[in-house]
Amino acid sequence: MFFLHILISNAEKSDTFHCILHDLNESELRDKVTRPYKRGKAIVAGGRIYPASELRGLKIIRTEVPAESALTAAANEFNKDLEVMNSDPSSGVVFMPLLGYGFDQLSEVGSDVTKTYINGAPGEGGIGSAINALFSHPWVSGIGTAVLAAAIAAWLKLA
Repeated sequence: MFFLHILISNAEKSDTFHCILHDLNESELRDKVTRPYKRGKAIVAGGRIYPASELRGLKIIRTEVPAESALTAAANEFNKDLEVMNSDPSSGVVFMPLLGYGFDQLSEVGSDVTKTYINGAPGEGGIGSAINALFSHPWVSGIGTAVLAAAIAAWLKLA
């Protein structure tokens, strides 16, 4: 079992990502994030609405354990490394331990799987895009035009 977490960057803070949803399964991810995103609709999380037009970035992070466990393990590992560095009396520098990671640091403890679920900008993945791509194909439009012309000719009794 794995867990998926959503971090976004929006117009308010375009250079930083913050966590809006965590510990999702694939079904919840599809319903709450990828489907609205691909349709160009807003993502609703934690009582807030994030319009697709205001998103500057979106990351989907995967961890093998729930978010809090992953963050606690990362903080403990970091603090163990600090203990080793602080145990050297000749360094003359003391590093302060980390109290803990916040949900916004999930990208540092998990793997980025965004490309697995999203391949484009908001609104570029719905059924409308697929239908548009199909009818924009030269073969489909050429054959469709010929069939339409034949149907009009038959209707007008020209053929």
